[in-house]
Order: sequence, then C-alpha cells, then structure tokens
Amino acid sequence: MDLAQIKLVLIALPSIADIKNIQEQLQAANYIGKTVAIAHYEDQIHELTEFSIDRMFNFYIEAGIGFADESMALIANPPHALAEGSAMTNGIEG
Repeated sequence: MDLAQIKLVLIALPSIADIKNIQEQLQAANYIGKTVAIAHYEDQIHELTEFSIDRMFNFYIEAGIGFADESMALIANPPHALAEGSAMTNGIEG
C-alpha cells in the first residue's frame, strides 16, 4: 500500500498498547504523515507523547467541551435558530 498520499491517521482505540502497536506499524511502513490519537486519561497522553504521536486528545475533556459549547448555543439560540451542521440539529441530542 502506498502511504505517501495519506496525510493524517487518527487512532481511536481503547487500549494504549493497541495505539502504540498501530504507531509502530505505521513507522515500520515508512509512514511520514501526521498521527493523532484519542486518550481516555491524562496519564495516557503523557505516555503517547513519548511514542511520537503528533497530537493527542483527551476523550473526556474534548467531549465535555463539545457538550458545553452545544449547551451554551442551545441557551443562546432556540433550537430552530441553531446553525445547520450542529450536532444538536442532526438528531444527536438526547
């Protein structure tokens, strides 16, 4: 497989060992693009930093920020006024 055209790989797995394994496989395949991973806990972010992952996102923090942003938008703008493409307008709301 030619990896030269791939610019970004997002790794979203529950196990840090699996994320590391995928990163090792990408490096062994001479992948030169960027790698992003989702961690569930802060200590996992530090661990992934040591393994050449370009950017890490904390699942709970990012989900919390997104939830807060959407909630504030809901308060500021009634549901009929929310912008197209918002998670709230796409039937994702609970």
